[in-house]
Amino acid sequence: KDLDVWTVFATDNSTVSLNANSISLTPGESMPLRATASNSTYSGNYSWSSTNSNVAYVRSSGNSATVYAQSPGNTTIRVTLDNGKFAECGVSVKSIAPQSASVSSPIYISVDDSKVLSVSVYPSNATINSRKWYISEGADYVSLTASGTLTGRNPGKAKVYCTINGSLDSNEATVYVSEPSFTVTSKSPTQGATEISPFAGMSVSFSLAIYQGDNYSSICLRNKDTGHEAEGIVSIDGKRISFIPQQPLAPLTNYQFEIPANSLQNKWGTSYSSSVYINFKTADWEKLKLTSSIPSGF
Repeated sequence: KDLDVWTVFATDNSTVSLNANSISLTPGESMPLRATASNSTYSGNYSWSSTNSNVAYVRSSGNSATVYAQSPGNTTIRVTLDNGKFAECGVSVKSIAPQSASVSSPIYISVDDSKVLSVSVYPSNATINSRKWYISEGADYVSLTASGTLTGRNPGKAKVYCTINGSLDSNEATVYVSEPSFTVTSKSPTQGATEISPFAGMSVSFSLAIYQGDNYSSICLRNKDTGHEAEGIVSIDGKRISFIPQQPLAPLTNYQFEIPANSLQNKWGTSYSSSVYINFKTADWEKLKLTSSIPSGF
């Protein structure tokens, strides 16, 4: 007699539960969760998810997971079995009110330089909705954007502070603005140059705009062989000072162009306190193409 053969498929009707139905956290905090299947022999997967990972996200390993709070709000953590059965835990992330704000002081900056300011808030995981920067003193010396970019305008002292969330003010930070560096940036001709045309002019450029100082009238071009000073016209154009000889220079001769200390100053009245020299030697003008090199007027 033939026997009927039946294949029986077992259906997993496991449900799942969590060790917590709801949890409350603050930004930066974390909390472990554990899922338990109703069938102790369940060997399938546990799939974890968050409905809003910007509020809190979940990291898992099997039936264990950790919830990490990020920002104020609400989300739901869900764990799902392979059969589609799931359990959920509501997560509420509460904001933390800042208690104090601090800006490092003093702050040093030069004219025309900029830096982005920072403020420290306590506690460190406090909820920050806004930061806005203000000048409380010395607006003639600095400029400051609401987002905290500080720029030096003029030498002097200023005070700044930051407001957190529209109501919590930091301390006032003192800002010292210094003059920018006042240096020589180029010389023409270069130091120690030879074969310089007897009809060439001299010039020196600085890092800042320059103005006449106490010893301006002492600027000169001197024949180093004879000590004789060449007549010429001194002029200032922005950051550059020039000397144009009124007569051709002697050929094959050593010259020194001198700008004595305190001959020039910047717009804040600070003198350039060092002497500036250019030593050079003229060329043999018999070898020069005079028709192309002699300026009109000589």
